[in-house]
Amino acid sequence: MFRTSPGISTRRSALTSCRTRFSGKIPSSASGGSGSRVPGCNGGGSGSGKTVLMKCMVGLVELDAGEVIFDGRNFSSLSFKERKPFRQEIGMVFQGGALFDSLNVESNVMFPLDMFTTMTYREKLKRVNEVLERVNLVDTNKKFPAEISGGMKKRVALGRAIVL
Repeated sequence: MFRTSPGISTRRSALTSCRTRFSGKIPSSASGGSGSRVPGCNGGGSGSGKTVLMKCMVGLVELDAGEVIFDGRNFSSLSFKERKPFRQEIGMVFQGGALFDSLNVESNVMFPLDMFTTMTYREKLKRVNEVLERVNLVDTNKKFPAEISGGMKKRVALGRAIVL
């Protein structure tokens, strides 16, 4: 079953007439019908398609119809390789944090820098420490996700989202 969302727009991105088929759930909250009128917010009840919407916006789930426009370019029509520069500007925090259990805090936050930059290790470590200070996690670098609280995990995920 297909359902369609009329559209949502923020300063740098827009969604138009998007639809997808994904376990019967669609990004219906894209219309702002959930009551959210704040640009960049994605609200709605359980099962309304918030997560699917976000995954469509960053290309983790492909649209069956419609467009995702980012900085004036149709993101949904770009190849995987062409999407890479745009993904460097998109930070996403998943509901459960989606931290790598086998990586410590420092490595979790450094992961996007390893993937998308040519910075030296020293430069990456400096940036990671700046971000950890910003999210109030100084001196947690060597701790693993199992060793920190739920709130700290969320802040590590936020740090990873903003490190670029």
